Amino acid sequence: MGTRSYTFRRLRNLGFTCFLFFAFLCEAMSQDVNFMILQRISDARTPERNCTTLYLNDTNSCVRHYSHRATAAAALLAVKDFNERNPRYVTEFGADSEIMQGCNKRLVPQVLDTGSSGTIAVKNLINSITDEKQEVPVAVVGASRSAASQPVNAVVGGAYSMPQISYGSTSVALDDALLYPSFMRTIPPDSQTAFAICEYLQGIEYSYAGVFYVVDSYGESFRSLLLRECPEVRFLFFSYIDGDMNDVDAKLRSISLSGVNSLIFISTSEELFVNTLLQKAYYEYGVIGLGKVLILTDGVTTSHLPVGDKELEIALNGTIQIVPTGASVGNSRWMSFRDDWNRTNPEDVNVYLPDFWTVDSEFFQNSQYGPDTATVAIFGAFEYDAIAAIGLYACMYDKTENIPEEWWDDWFVSLSANGQTTNMEALEFHGLTGTVTFDANGNRKSSTANYEAHSLFYKDGVPAFYPSQRYIPETTSWETIEGVRMVYNGNADVLPPPLSLVVEDKEQLEQASIFAYVLFVILGGLAIVCGAWAYLNRDYKVVTASQFEFLMLIDIGVLISAATMIPLAIDDENDVNGLAYSGEYAPANAACMASVWLYNLGFVITFVPLFVKMWRVNKLFNNPKLRKIIISNRLLFKIIMVFILVDLSILIPWQVLSPVVYVREVQESDSFGIPTSSVGYCRYDAGSPSIIYITVLQTLHLVYLIGGCVLCYNGRNIETQYQEGKYVTIAIITYLQVLAVSIPVIILSYGEPVVSLIIRIIVITLNYSTVLFCIFYPKMYRLNYLQQTHASDMESIRTERSRRRLATKTSKASGGMSESGKSFRRSFFRSLSANSSPVIKEETSDSSEKEEYQMAVQ
Repeated sequence: MGTRSYTFRRLRNLGFTCFLFFAFLCEAMSQDVNFMILQRISDARTPERNCTTLYLNDTNSCVRHYSHRATAAAALLAVKDFNERNPRYVTEFGADSEIMQGCNKRLVPQVLDTGSSGTIAVKNLINSITDEKQEVPVAVVGASRSAASQPVNAVVGGAYSMPQISYGSTSVALDDALLYPSFMRTIPPDSQTAFAICEYLQGIEYSYAGVFYVVDSYGESFRSLLLRECPEVRFLFFSYIDGDMNDVDAKLRSISLSGVNSLIFISTSEELFVNTLLQKAYYEYGVIGLGKVLILTDGVTTSHLPVGDKELEIALNGTIQIVPTGASVGNSRWMSFRDDWNRTNPEDVNVYLPDFWTVDSEFFQNSQYGPDTATVAIFGAFEYDAIAAIGLYACMYDKTENIPEEWWDDWFVSLSANGQTTNMEALEFHGLTGTVTFDANGNRKSSTANYEAHSLFYKDGVPAFYPSQRYIPETTSWETIEGVRMVYNGNADVLPPPLSLVVEDKEQLEQASIFAYVLFVILGGLAIVCGAWAYLNRDYKVVTASQFEFLMLIDIGVLISAATMIPLAIDDENDVNGLAYSGEYAPANAACMASVWLYNLGFVITFVPLFVKMWRVNKLFNNPKLRKIIISNRLLFKIIMVFILVDLSILIPWQVLSPVVYVREVQESDSFGIPTSSVGYCRYDAGSPSIIYITVLQTLHLVYLIGGCVLCYNGRNIETQYQEGKYVTIAIITYLQVLAVSIPVIILSYGEPVVSLIIRIIVITLNYSTVLFCIFYPKMYRLNYLQQTHASDMESIRTERSRRRLATKTSKASGGMSESGKSFRRSFFRSLSANSSPVIKEETSDSSEKEEYQMAVQ
């Protein structure tokens, strides 16, 4: 029996020796992956007098509280799980997974203090890299603050070409691959968080919110992101200088006076400063508490919150924190991690921590530092997956060979085996924070990010954030987590009502537009009636003496001028995107230039035919030497076209080079900068090309009017039946009088679109209705009088002119009028003049002059 027992002991010892040998052999054959973890062990921003823990004299920083040790402890468990090939929290850690099969890599971390400062982080990083006693690292995990990650990546990415994977740096500035070439992160960037906050505000129907942010890269960046991601929400921004309590007082006073009832607090300040700030916000200024909504970003943790003040604790209860979270209730791996937390062996993490920052066995039993706290659920989980990514990337690079010092440029940004993505993008694993994969910028893909609203509660005087709502990306909405009763600031059961929406008084044209359309129909209708009358009576001498073609041209000019009222009545009523504030609302801009084109061309087409007709009459009848003068209609039309082309030579460059734009100008705004009163108008800026163009055009038109007056004066002694000088003079004088009165009024009403529109359309109506009255009414009256008193003679005249027009068409078709036809025409007019009644004689007196005029205009 003794011999058998002895033999058994010998075999057992031999087996144990073989096990140790093979373990040593495996250890010797494994390839160490040395990397650094940048941890917020201390805070250099906390002065020694305010430090309630240990103060580090070598870095002049104060050691941070136990909650941050919990973050580091949670993350360092990834080293243990990877080295043991334990897939409990990361499925791909299993030895039989595709990535891990045959991989002999072993993670060896070195924890460095960032001092919550970029300067200290870079200093400690360089000291470690250049320390000959230390193994050369091939990767960096961290830092948690963007202010530290930015200078760190300039070193690791620029000088050493090694990857840096952050678990807490969320600044969008780090997206710039040129400045931060090797930066990656497992936590979503601030742009995604800002979008989630916007969705939350819209979900609770809050259109207005105040934003109180620290003046640093984090605060300034988040401010810009809220503006970019939240076009439907109007923000009132208040910035404060970190560490300057006088500035905080001034800004809190402004917040109180603004009347906002929802406040987003963006801060990276040290704990005591934020603690004091929150006390002032409640007790001195009343901007938080019952009846208010306080929303925190992830820069504020429970260590920033005041304790021991029951009243303030009640006021803060229900505070919301919108955070990207790795701790998802629906993630079975996280739930296992949560259940295993209190069974964690402290030695598994203490081996990597500084002596003054180690934890004891009771640490993992204390709920204040457990997985339900934000520091572990957010930063701890993301840091765990950042370390996991380093290990998995190392196995993807090569399963057995050493990792070179500079493997970023050689491998990470190179195409993977699939030939479509880089190696950096090819990694996908299932960790504590869900499915983790990266995009081309090194950001975690938005489709894999989880967001939750955590509600603050003080339990037994200890603050903690608890998940209360979950963001659903598929529906872009928030839903309350099952079993959670929502409580808001001050322990309120319901949200305070949102601020009422301010309705901007835009002074839209509305009723004035209808008035413009009515006047357009009236004036346009008159022009159509006059044109129809001239066409139907084109065979009577009353019409032919005034030249039917020119009458129709004048009528068309009036119709075009009347159409000016349509674009004048168009504003930015349908501008739902507010483009008119920047002069980019295309329909209104087009209307502005359309009114310019219609008014100016309408003027030329209306008045120039009158002027050229009068010029011809003056040339024919003011002819003392009785020279034969022939001025054809074709020549007159050419002259008219020259005048039109002059206007076009100004309008076309104006349209191309400096078109008039419609601008909505804010007159008054509320404290949010939301316009409460604004006006829209076609802007002619002083000194702009538009002013030059319009000045040249109106000067030319004034010259035309003056020239027309001169022609009217020179032809004042010519019989009215051959020219319309008297009536044209009346039209011109009326036009000038109306302009003289209206221009000062239009200038005074600048900025009052309704008044300005009414004045403009009345001016157009008065001016061009006067033209129609002066040109057409005398002819209508005379023709009506002649038809009533000499109906038979008028009918014979009309019949004969119809026959003559038919003969003219026939002669043109046969090559010209015969001499007998011409003789008949002359004898007809002579007989008509000799045999007509006294009224007809008066109408057709001086037959020789009439013949000369009629012959001349053929």
